[in-house]
Amino acid sequence: MENMQQVKDKNKLFLGKAHKACVKRGKAYEFECPICNGYAIGMKSSVNGHIVASCSVCKMRVRQ
Repeated sequence: MENMQQVKDKNKLFLGKAHKACVKRGKAYEFECPICNGYAIGMKSSVNGHIVASCSVCKMRVRQ
């Protein structure tokens, strides 16, 4: 089982990659998951600019 620091590190890594991929607000972007190299998709909110992203392989999800 992962400890809390490992979970935080994975979240930070995934969110960083999603932030780089999602350039424009209101548009979905595909990117490679930095954790499992799987297919991930993310979007920057058109309302507040927050990132929402998930990976279809390792099931990682982040929401700002």
